[in-house]
Amino acid sequence: SDDSQLSQLDSPLTFQMSSPDSGLAEQITSYVIHKGLKNVLVLFSRDRTSLNFVNFLQKSVEKKDVDIHIYQQAVPHLHLSDGSFSDFDLTSIMNSLTKAVPEKNIDSVLVVSEPDITARIIKRTRDFGVNVPFIVMPSMSNQEFVAEIGDAAVGVVMPMLVDKSAPEFKEFAKRFREHTNSEADASASLGYDSIYLLDAAIEYAKSSRPLNVSLTLRYAMPAWSGVSGRFEFTDQGVNKHRKYFFKRLVYDESGRLNFVSEGSAESGG
Repeated sequence: SDDSQLSQLDSPLTFQMSSPDSGLAEQITSYVIHKGLKNVLVLFSRDRTSLNFVNFLQKSVEKKDVDIHIYQQAVPHLHLSDGSFSDFDLTSIMNSLTKAVPEKNIDSVLVVSEPDITARIIKRTRDFGVNVPFIVMPSMSNQEFVAEIGDAAVGVVMPMLVDKSAPEFKEFAKRFREHTNSEADASASLGYDSIYLLDAAIEYAKSSRPLNVSLTLRYAMPAWSGVSGRFEFTDQGVNKHRKYFFKRLVYDESGRLNFVSEGSAESGG
């Protein structure tokens, strides 16, 4: 699974193909340090996953003992006249953000939220003339999100679970496009690899019993390479080799929005 919540289940049969939230937080911290950013504003939703991630990020920065200030702001909800709540109060966010950027010398904004909220925040910020760089979560690294925010996407940085410039992924993406008439993303490649990894583990264990296969993946089977990267698991079922590839959106020579490499941060925990 690429769901960080599943990795917390106390089950010997659970494996996480992607990096856990703590690993992503460490790699974003490394990216921020590498880029020389000093004042990062984190806008986050109030769901458990987002709150956990922000906590991991704060701890990661503190552990590095660097001169980086993390300013946190929860995405506020708007209380409507009929007693209900909208998804979030965009006006309140813009008021806070436009004040914080000059007052606190914000040099980057990290949005920890779902795609729709993230897209609306970025577009409205550009409408207000605020050109501070944005970092978004890996779930945004797809063409649907890029199309949604349009020109406002220029300069946005996305940590990607897979290196789409790797030959193995390019070949997979070509076959995926031929069979589905759509573009392959990280989830597609991880799903594909999970099936073939399971098949390889069954073959290596010479058994299809779940516990035997689980023990083989954790303790016996050597590192296995697929279209999305290398896989070798810890005792907790977390992939040891998962790292994120940081990409920035720019217009290419053909006038299309495309991802260019920002380099990969050091592997997280």
